[in-house]
Amino acid sequence: MQKKQPGSLKAQMVGGLLAMLIPLLSILIFSSFYGITLSNEKIAESNQRTLSFYTAQIEQDLDSVDDFLTALTARDGNFIRLSSGVGQLQAHLSSHALITQLQASLSSYPCVGAFFIYSATSNSYRDIFAAGESYEQKTEIQRQVRTMVEKNSISYRDGW
Repeated sequence: MQKKQPGSLKAQMVGGLLAMLIPLLSILIFSSFYGITLSNEKIAESNQRTLSFYTAQIEQDLDSVDDFLTALTARDGNFIRLSSGVGQLQAHLSSHALITQLQASLSSYPCVGAFFIYSATSNSYRDIFAAGESYEQKTEIQRQVRTMVEKNSISYRDGW
């Protein structure tokens, strides 16, 4: 009987090399997937923090606008006159004075795209838009504002 000879030196080297490479490649692939997963989690956390920051900033800006509009409606005689159903001339003058105030304030509030004054009792409507709105957008917004006011579907608890 003949004894089985061990494989050639070349075959033994390839076998030994494969025995070392397969575990190393497995570890490399696992660590790559783990690194990608960890990186994605960190990116998601960073994006969430950024989103929370911008949300808080927008809320703060809108609260500032809300305070401004509340003060305007509570103290301005033009608003009080306009909402009490005065004559056409007085409604025109009051709405003009109000829209002039709002136009001056529009640049102070970058989060605001437009201000509207609409009184169904006086049939008075005025608006002022920030730059960048197209004519079609403006007319659609105007139509929606009038419809909402006429249907009385707006209340302060819903926000400005």
